Amino acid sequence: MVRGIVKVKGKTIAGSYDSNVYCIDKGSVIWSVPMSASVLDVCGRERIYAVSGFGELFCIDLDGKVIWNKTYDTPLWSCACSVDKVAVGGANGVISVLDTNIKEKGKEPKDWIKETWNAHIKGSVERLSFYNEKVAVASPHETILRVFADGRIYYEEDLGKPVHAVSFLDDGSIVCSAGNSIFMLDKGLSYKWGFDAGLGVRAISACKDIYCGGGNILFCMSRDGKLRWYRREDTEILGIACDEETISICGKDGNIREYSLVSLLEVAKV
Repeated sequence: MVRGIVKVKGKTIAGSYDSNVYCIDKGSVIWSVPMSASVLDVCGRERIYAVSGFGELFCIDLDGKVIWNKTYDTPLWSCACSVDKVAVGGANGVISVLDTNIKEKGKEPKDWIKETWNAHIKGSVERLSFYNEKVAVASPHETILRVFADGRIYYEEDLGKPVHAVSFLDDGSIVCSAGNSIFMLDKGLSYKWGFDAGLGVRAISACKDIYCGGGNILFCMSRDGKLRWYRREDTEILGIACDEETISICGKDGNIREYSLVSLLEVAKV
C-alpha cells in the first residue's frame, strides 16, 4: 500500500508500506531506496525527504542516493519541506523543523542538520504542509487546525470534526479537510469557502486547481470553491500529487495511477 506521494521535477515519488521509496517516471520505476519500516510520507523540491514507521527521516537526492538520515524515538507519520527546511510529525504529537541548508567544513552531511524549533500537539501528526516559515498541522485525533511559526501557534481554529488533510497553496492560502467537508482559508487565514464532499476527505493537492480525495472519488475544485468535475476510482484514495500537466493518485489497493489532466477532464463528470 502507498500512503505518501509527491511530484518532484516531473517524476512521481512514492512511499510504500513495503519499506521502499520509489521514483516513477512514465509508469516505470527508475530507482528505489529501502528504509527499515513502512514509508509513511514523502515530500520534496530540490531533494526528497521520506519518513518511516521506525522513526527514520531520509534525505535523498534526485538520482536516488541517500545524502543523510536521522532517527527519532517515535514513528514519523508526516513530512513537509520548504527550500531549506524540512518538518516532520510524529505519532507522539511532536513536530520538529530542521534547517537542511547548513554546511560545516569537516563534518559529515548528517551532522549539518540543526533543529530550529519543535512543538507538540495532543494527537498524532497526520499531515503537514510548509509555506515560508509556517507549518500547518492536521491530526485525526483533534478537531483543531493549527499553524505554527517559529515553534509558536500562529493560528488555530476548531473545525468541529477531525482534521485529516491540509495543504498550503502557492499564495499562502490553506485548503484542509475536516470530516466530510473541505475548507479554504485565504492568505490572511480568514474563512473563504466550504464544500460538503459527502465523504471523508483524506488527501489534498493543489496546483492551478485543488484536487481532493474522498473515499474513491476524486474531486477537482476551483480556487473560488466551485466543483469543476469529479470521477470515481476503483479504490479508496490515500494520496494525491499534481503538477501543471499530470496528477498521480495512490490508492488503498497499492497501485499508483497517473493521468494527464487534459485527458482526465474529457472523461470526468461535471
